[in-house]
Amino acid sequence: MNFPECLDVVNLNTFEAPPRRVDQHRYAVVGLKALTTNRFASVDSNSSVIIWDSHSIVSVMTVQSTSIPQVVTAISDDIIAIPSAERFYIYECKSPEPLLLARKEHAHSGEILAVTMLSHTRRLVTSGRDGAVRVWALKERPAESGGAFALLAAIPRKLRGTEKKHTTWRLSMIAELRAHSAPVNAALSVGQDSIASVSDDGFVLLWVVRVNRCEQKMN
Repeated sequence: MNFPECLDVVNLNTFEAPPRRVDQHRYAVVGLKALTTNRFASVDSNSSVIIWDSHSIVSVMTVQSTSIPQVVTAISDDIIAIPSAERFYIYECKSPEPLLLARKEHAHSGEILAVTMLSHTRRLVTSGRDGAVRVWALKERPAESGGAFALLAAIPRKLRGTEKKHTTWRLSMIAELRAHSAPVNAALSVGQDSIASVSDDGFVLLWVVRVNRCEQKMN
């Protein structure tokens, strides 16, 4: 199957008008994801991720990932999470140059397949080919504090973005679900304290994060 290097955008309020074509990608577009009411993302075969303003259809930011991300997730209108293999990155997208707020190396022992936010919290949920579902707490901290999530240390230049001082986030794993026996393709928030996960093992699990326990297993 051949994928085009452009996007055709149709305004459903004026459906008879010809679609607007935007061709900012240089390689075949292989994925689209709605992020918020104001943002959506497109991904191409060269692992470039473009964040778009949903109203003006103008690109807000471009990130060059190291591999084609399975998913792009909005934490807010201006903050997104992008996985790359077993790692994930959090960016601020207020300007064309991506500002890296935090990253987590070796978040999973295999490729990350899904990233989502736990409803009404600052908790990020990831799942992957290693069969695990993990919950991460997000906490703001000054960029100059350094440490394992320092922005400038050992970050590939093409992933750095703007190198100005900025508030960054600390990522800490607070819970892990190891009840699946195969890759976990998706994990969704189904309440403030609950996650549903689906896996190649044929099961859907309902996990209550507060007590770190699988409450229900459905085949």
